[in-house]
Amino acid sequence: MKVLLIGGSSDLGRELGKVLPYEFTNFDIKNDNLFVPDFIQGSLTKKEDLLFLKEKHFDVIVHIAGVHPILKDSNNEDLMQSVNVDGVKNVLESIWNPLNFIFISSSAAKNTKSPYGKTKAQAEKIVEYYATAQKQGAFALRTKGFTPYYSPSYKQFIDYANWAITGSVHILDVVKAVDLCLKNPRLTYEMFVVDGKQDFTPQDQKKWSKQNLLKKYPEALDLVNELTIPKSAPTYSKPENSVGYEPSFGFSKVVDEFLKKKKHS
Repeated sequence: MKVLLIGGSSDLGRELGKVLPYEFTNFDIKNDNLFVPDFIQGSLTKKEDLLFLKEKHFDVIVHIAGVHPILKDSNNEDLMQSVNVDGVKNVLESIWNPLNFIFISSSAAKNTKSPYGKTKAQAEKIVEYYATAQKQGAFALRTKGFTPYYSPSYKQFIDYANWAITGSVHILDVVKAVDLCLKNPRLTYEMFVVDGKQDFTPQDQKKWSKQNLLKKYPEALDLVNELTIPKSAPTYSKPENSVGYEPSFGFSKVVDEFLKKKKHS
């Protein structure tokens, strides 16, 4: 299967290239994915850079690229509109033969009062229109944040853990969701939420405190002691989709990553 990654130099693009056994091509403004050697340089904001879509054959496009609030220039609403909305439209309008499309959206799309959420919701509508008009399959994956611990967005591991304890999704679960979409193509549009796994029992949630987390993860006392504990345990939505996605990782995965990192430091 030939898969085009729009924004393949991202963290998700690298994980897809590393984990999944497909024939990937990376389209991005910079070549920063050692796991996907086939690279096409360009910007999705420039239609002339997308002309290759009329010449090269792909079975599926996975659209990752986007301007996110965690990134530089995140407050630039014009840039968000240009990349998150117009960029998606440019890609879809450049496709010569209809093909399946997987759009990495965001749970922020349900909050259209935020500039970021508004652009993601608009992009979802564009993808849905494409799927309906072309009678072609398309998925929109509404993910929670999935920035991995090794991202330069974090100054140190505890920053990643503090964010994860509020209820994030692990990047490998997003990889899993994309893989299931690739293996189970549809002839219609489907949007579903990609959430994380609930590692905290009802008893954990009832007695939510740092003290109880220390008892739950005695092997990682130094990590838990540093945590900024939210007022309540993280909540996760129940998976509802046609491809069989269920999350595999919760906060226990973060603890595992911490212990491995500590062992090799």
